Amino acid sequence: MRTGLGRSHLPLSAELDAYIFANNPSEPPELRELRERGLASPNRRWQASPEQAAFLALMVKISGAKRIIEVGTFMGYSAMAMALALPADGQLITCDIDAANVATGRRFWREAHVDGRIDARICPALATLAALAEEQPDSFDLAFIDGEKTEYDDYYELALQIVRPGGVMILDNMLRRGEVARSDLNDTTLQTIRALSRKIAKDSRIDHVLLSMGDGVTIVRRIA
Repeated sequence: MRTGLGRSHLPLSAELDAYIFANNPSEPPELRELRERGLASPNRRWQASPEQAAFLALMVKISGAKRIIEVGTFMGYSAMAMALALPADGQLITCDIDAANVATGRRFWREAHVDGRIDARICPALATLAALAEEQPDSFDLAFIDGEKTEYDDYYELALQIVRPGGVMILDNMLRRGEVARSDLNDTTLQTIRALSRKIAKDSRIDHVLLSMGDGVTIVRRIA
């Protein structure tokens, strides 16, 4: 076992959280309004934070992405953040099964003039990914995975077929509030996430890093 790693993580106090928010990119009004709408929902835990949205937008720009696949839309806050970072001819396909939540997001997408870049598919994500893997393999630059956790391994394998060599995959919630490290917890979701992290760590098809940002983010770059 490795010890003495020479690192520590700052506790995120309210003051530090406010400092981070103040020193990150400002949100366009429509994006802020959509985030606030999501935070008013009983399912607000599904909503990305402002710094996560800014991170995703920066990843779009760094990777030069023009085609993005997203699993898990909720009200479309993260989709909108990435769409705003896309070039005018870019496209983002986002997958969800809750038409009502997605419909809420559509109004804000229109107001921000990015609705033409976002193709929301109300269908189980695995069906959409399987169709894309068959019809459009190696054709996406970036994948953001934030859907049903017990299906993460299937998302991962299909995304590796969809994302081009050199493309990037971002998987959210990979630490599950720190529960992945607790030996006394072993539900199906944790089993899936742990198994996938072990698999990714040994996968010769990719480069990767697991970060403690938010609820844990794994960033994958497809090699071949």
